[in-house]
Amino acid sequence: MDIGVFIPIGNNGWLISTTSPQYMPSFDLNRQIVQKAEGYGLDFALSMIKLRGFGGTSEFWDHNLESFTLMAGLAAVTERIRLYASVAVLTMRHRARHQRHHADLRRLPGRHGPVRPAHPAADEEPQ
Repeated sequence: MDIGVFIPIGNNGWLISTTSPQYMPSFDLNRQIVQKAEGYGLDFALSMIKLRGFGGTSEFWDHNLESFTLMAGLAAVTERIRLYASVAVLTMRHRARHQRHHADLRRLPGRHGPVRPAHPAADEEPQ
C-alpha cells in the first residue's frame, strides 16, 4: 500500500471557516510539507485542481496555485517522492495547449517521471 499526502494548494486548507488558522498557499509552504513527507518515508504527494473558490467571508479556496507548475517546482527540490498533479480536462480550450504544457514540463532538467497524457496523440509535439 502506498501512503501519501494531499497538499494544500488552496488557501485555508480544507476548513471553510473564518475562525480557523488562515493562510495563503505558497511554493514555500508546499515545499516544506512535501520535503517532510519525503523525509518521513511517504510515497507520494497529490495536488488538487481548483479553478474558483466559494467566495464569502472566508474566501475559501479563492486563492490557489496551479497544480502542474507547483509539482514541477517540487520535483526540483525532492529526490524520490512521487508527485501527482491534476488538471481540469474539460477546461482546456484546445488539445494543443495541453500538449504544449506537457512538452514544456518534459524539457525541464532534473527529476521527473513519465508524463502520461490523457489522449494518445498528446505525446506528439504541437505544430
